[in-house]
Amino acid sequence: MTTQLKAMLAPRPLLDGLRVGISGAVPERQYWGEVGDLDRLILTFVAQLSALIVRYGGEVVHGSQPLLAPIVAEQARRQSRKGTPSLKLFASQVFGHIPEVTLRAALMADAAVVLTAQVGKGGSSDPETRNNSLTAMRLAMTQDIDVLVAVGGKLHADTGFNPGVLEELAHARWHSVPCFVVGAFSGAVGRLEHPILEELSTGNLLSTETVPAISMATWTDTMDAYVGKLLVHLARHRDQFVRHRPFENSSSTFLFSMETAVTEKFKAGAGVMTVDPKTVDAWSARFTELMQSVKKRDTEHARKLLSTKGI
Repeated sequence: MTTQLKAMLAPRPLLDGLRVGISGAVPERQYWGEVGDLDRLILTFVAQLSALIVRYGGEVVHGSQPLLAPIVAEQARRQSRKGTPSLKLFASQVFGHIPEVTLRAALMADAAVVLTAQVGKGGSSDPETRNNSLTAMRLAMTQDIDVLVAVGGKLHADTGFNPGVLEELAHARWHSVPCFVVGAFSGAVGRLEHPILEELSTGNLLSTETVPAISMATWTDTMDAYVGKLLVHLARHRDQFVRHRPFENSSSTFLFSMETAVTEKFKAGAGVMTVDPKTVDAWSARFTELMQSVKKRDTEHARKLLSTKGI
């Protein structure tokens, strides 16, 4: 039997071609509650999840969160299959021409990198510039995932910065990307009320399973079990998630220009996407309205906002 024929007859990896966005962050220490090692638990969860996604043929897509990016990069390096994309990193140039955390992770895992141009004249410490720049990055990343898994998340209380994990969830929901919210690890997603979690979980097909989507908001002593449940579910519905790519063959796009940024360390270069500032403003305003509803516990309005597509 020829090598080519063997390859044709070989079973397809369980997650073949599935692009899984991983959104997360370790919450600020004051929001850990009674869990003294929440940082370790979140990083372990992300490591296990990303390792299994790559091992079974999927691709991890991640927004270069400083603590999580090295974790997903290391797992991609260990588990990647030859010739199969394993990791794509998105990053905003508000943190530098090629942000150091992104560069290190990309070199570690030979990952693809997409940069988005800074939006605004301030720097990363200026809330308006930072928020708008990261909104542009999240809009770009939303177009490159089939599903999104969210865990933890910083609250950024009284900083003026948007809670990034919540914003990534909101953009995914607004653009019909199925979301899986692991609220049991506290943080920004752990504070969401159940009706909002249910709205965010629309379309993830967990409602058809024996374990409802809301179960991942409940703490257990065997949190590792959630990784296994997610992988089984993603594998079972892989074809449906891949077929339902909301941006494929669609004229809907946020991007209007692209160039290449190259450094001596990063010979392959990285694509730089520029998002229309008017588009950024529109989506930023919607997210601000959503956060105001969440803070006021106006659940009905928050659900209505999340269920509304388009601008």
